[in-house]
Amino acid sequence: MKKMLRKSTAILSSALIASVLAVPSLTAFADENDTWPSLYDKNSTTLTLKKDIVITTEEDHTSETAVDVPDIIYTYTVDPVELEKDTVSVTDRDGYKVNVSSGVKDGLKIGDDTTAAFGNSTTDKKTIKITGDRGIVTDTFEITLDSEKFNTAGIYRYKITETADPTDVASAGIVRPKDYTAVRYVDVYVRLNEEGKAEIYGTVVFAEDGDVKAETTQKTEGFTDESDVTDPKDEKGDDCDPYEGETAVKNGLADTYPLMNYTVKKVVDGNTGTFDFKVTVSDANNVFTFDGDGKSKTVSKGSADITKNLGNGGTIVLKDLPATASIAVSETNKAANNSAYMVTAEDGENVLIDNDLMEAGDTGTQGFEATAFATISGDKLTKHLNETVFTNTVKEISVTGVLFTVAPFAALAGVGTLFAGLFIKNRKRDDSNEII
Repeated sequence: MKKMLRKSTAILSSALIASVLAVPSLTAFADENDTWPSLYDKNSTTLTLKKDIVITTEEDHTSETAVDVPDIIYTYTVDPVELEKDTVSVTDRDGYKVNVSSGVKDGLKIGDDTTAAFGNSTTDKKTIKITGDRGIVTDTFEITLDSEKFNTAGIYRYKITETADPTDVASAGIVRPKDYTAVRYVDVYVRLNEEGKAEIYGTVVFAEDGDVKAETTQKTEGFTDESDVTDPKDEKGDDCDPYEGETAVKNGLADTYPLMNYTVKKVVDGNTGTFDFKVTVSDANNVFTFDGDGKSKTVSKGSADITKNLGNGGTIVLKDLPATASIAVSETNKAANNSAYMVTAEDGENVLIDNDLMEAGDTGTQGFEATAFATISGDKLTKHLNETVFTNTVKEISVTGVLFTVAPFAALAGVGTLFAGLFIKNRKRDDSNEII
């Protein structure tokens, strides 16, 4: 009986040693070609994790372009995952399977750096430079590990929860993908040293709970981008353009900060003329550019008035505007022909100005008041302004006005005709009275 017990213990120990006493690089829990490292140095008591914000732009920047980082703070907490015995397991590349246990209280705790901060809330994450149409800004936070809280070898699971007020997320101009999850899981690998004391020799972070196998693709370094954000999907899983209309953005374990373009276009129908345009941008929490007189000019974040004289076919293009911005546009009549114009402004299906009069001369103006450039609600990004086309049509002088100018003469002619008729009638009556 003792021999059988020793044999069983030896077999169990061998399996545990083969899977738990793996080398610190944890390559036994990865694909053969995977060089995924342990995120934990056994000589340290700190685990450093990342938080990504993916910045996307409509503009394909051919050179490095500085963009501002959104203002947002994320807070993190760590708790043991409560697992029923023998319900969750880890299987390594060689097929060894080890059950995962609930995390031990205070085995993992949030360190002194409990937040990931971006934008004005930090000193070193205010701006980044991007090339192309995408960039990533990253901050880190720390978790402390205490091997003295563990008594036995094994794999222990914890969860990290990210907290950010949804209102703060939206007001920062950040879109959360539809399948975004604010939880990560940490498996802590513990073994007994030569002295019989527990020591932590590795950790692996996952984006999903449940069983773990060597071929899993959910390993992560924290709240990082693990998806193809260049191929966004809508809520039905179909390809979509996140910059057009109302879109529920899928795909992505990281928050997204979209920067978008806006165009004002001038069309003059029926005559020539130029018009002084003013585009007023408010609450733009990002530095943006516009094409002023053929040159790209940079505008500091916040509010700005952009002016440009436009004729038929002229445009003003604003680039890298955040969803937080609001926009107002007005034009002043500078037409040399001193004509009045009827003005229509349309943006896709939205009519912003509906055939309204712009008087002749410098006092003649038309436009629309501050309008939200875009709005964000959870995973839904709604872009309200894309390309606004201002169409001016010369107001012709009404023919009705000409008739009014000849009316007095027409009235006099009518009176003259009446008197002439009465005179002829009376003359005939007199002639008939003289007949014998």
